[in-house]
Amino acid sequence: MKLCRNCNNEFKPIKSTQVVCSYKCAMAQVKDKRLTKDKIQTAADVKKILQRNINKLVRLIDTEQNCISCGGNCKKPQAGHFYSSGGNINMTFNLLNIWVQCYKCNMMLSGNVRSYQDSLINMYGLCFIDDLTALKQVQHKYTKQDLELMNKGVLKLIKEHEPKKLSDVQRYLTRIAYNNAITACFNGV
Repeated sequence: MKLCRNCNNEFKPIKSTQVVCSYKCAMAQVKDKRLTKDKIQTAADVKKILQRNINKLVRLIDTEQNCISCGGNCKKPQAGHFYSSGGNINMTFNLLNIWVQCYKCNMMLSGNVRSYQDSLINMYGLCFIDDLTALKQVQHKYTKQDLELMNKGVLKLIKEHEPKKLSDVQRYLTRIAYNNAITACFNGV
């Protein structure tokens, strides 16, 4: 006889590896494991989820847009960072730093940064690059809770955003509004 791991009733196992007495207890056990897994997510896990959702939001904002770097058609659009997300946590989630790129420019040409910069300057002027560079200097330390709150805000924006082609000015203004909405989530605004 064994004790069920879920309800603590004694039962006679059919197999030696059986740890629960019934299908009902097995389903409860699986549900408990899922809840436990969610509880033990690390800040790095939450950061990956947030990055995935930010990238999805960028693709929605840039619906039907060509690659920021080469101007080519984006069959499978990528969310390309002007300043890489590797060493720039403060720029990783900043929508002004992330624009749609084609796979070739983003992955094979390491972001095709020179053309990326030229396109940003053509659309928004040299001041835009200066502002991005200044934003890069501001250091942020995000806690797990900050990242979770930001992710909730991003999910809300994804749900509310109507995918349609926007002008360059609309894309810029949308990014600013969304950045403000995302940071307001953890700043308590």
